[in-house]
Amino acid sequence: MKEFELSKTSIYYGFIPEILCKKINKEKIKKNFILNKRKNNFQSSSYFEYHQDYLNFQDDKEIFWIYDYVRDKFNLDHNVHLVMKEKSGIVLDKNESIGFHHHIYEKDRENSPTYSLLYTVEKGQKPCYVIFEYSNLFRKQNHCKIEMRENQFILFPSILKHRISKNFNKEPLVNISFRLVQNR
Repeated sequence: MKEFELSKTSIYYGFIPEILCKKINKEKIKKNFILNKRKNNFQSSSYFEYHQDYLNFQDDKEIFWIYDYVRDKFNLDHNVHLVMKEKSGIVLDKNESIGFHHHIYEKDRENSPTYSLLYTVEKGQKPCYVIFEYSNLFRKQNHCKIEMRENQFILFPSILKHRISKNFNKEPLVNISFRLVQNR
C-alpha cells in the first residue's frame, strides 16, 4: 500500500536563544513601534486589509538578527530556505485585538508570502494568544491557540487564518511580523 499525502499544515514555534536575547534591545524596538503607532504609520488605511493593524518601522539590525536566527534554524531543521518579503510591527494596547486574517494576496497568490513569522518582543502578565483557524478532513473551522511569550517565535503558513486575542494588560503587546517566501 502506498500513501499520497494531500495536505499537511504545521505551526512551528520556539524561543530565541538567551545569548541572542541578551543582545537585543527590546526597549528600543518597543519605542520604535509605539512612536510609529502614535504617528499612525500603519501599512494601510483601508479597513478591508489586514495591513491596517500592521505598522511600518525604522530598520534595526537587532530585528534582522531575530529573522536570521529563525530563518537559519528552519533551514537546518527542514531544509527550507526562507527569504524576507515584508516586515511590520504590531502594538496592541489594553483591550485591543486583531481579527481573523491571513497574509495571502487574493488577487496575486503567486506573489504572496509562503510563511508568516511572529516574534513577541514584550507582553504583560496576563496571557495573550495567537488563535489559528484551520479545516481538516472531518471538520471546518477548527481552532488552535498558542500563548504568546516574550522571545518566542511562531512560524506558520501564510494561508492560515489567525487572530491575536484581546490584550487585557495595561502594558502593550509588542510583536514583530515577518512575511516570508520560500526560495526554490
